[in-house]
Amino acid sequence: IVVLTVIFAPIAILLTIYLIIKRKKQIKKIKITDRHKYTDMLTSLKNRNYLNYNMKKWDDNVIYPQSFIVVDLNNIKYVNDNHGHEEGDNVIKKAASILIINQLENTDIMRTDGNEFTIYLVGYEEKVIMSYIHKLNKELKNSLPNKEYGVSIGYSMITNEIKTIDDAINEALIMVKENKGISNEEN
Repeated sequence: IVVLTVIFAPIAILLTIYLIIKRKKQIKKIKITDRHKYTDMLTSLKNRNYLNYNMKKWDDNVIYPQSFIVVDLNNIKYVNDNHGHEEGDNVIKKAASILIINQLENTDIMRTDGNEFTIYLVGYEEKVIMSYIHKLNKELKNSLPNKEYGVSIGYSMITNEIKTIDDAINEALIMVKENKGISNEEN
């Protein structure tokens, strides 16, 4: 029995180590897959899958206010059609970079559509949100390579459990469309 223990104990230890290493590699593969699943490949921001995955968790969040800001890049189709998709991608990447540089704490920035970004914020009062929107608008308009590109921004705030995440995003999108109309009239 002692001989068997001496022979099989090292084998059992090696087998255990092998299984632990194999399990860690599997977990690492899953994390890489999740990262790709929730990351926009063009901008490295979080994507719509990330938004959809977190909506229930955010709806259950009882920390108020919560806010959504939607940033829509105007005329990306025009840029793609007249200057090529590479230029359109460059505009989108530049906008993402500006959003990242100006990101506030306790926020998530997501690219939720081809030319649309959504920012989720927790714990910011409306005055701060308005100041942040003003700053983003200024930074984006000054940094985009051509003034014809432009941006439209909308927001919505959740101050209690009555308004849902979906309601807030829809309100912000409606404001974007209204602002886009104003922006087009100014040009």
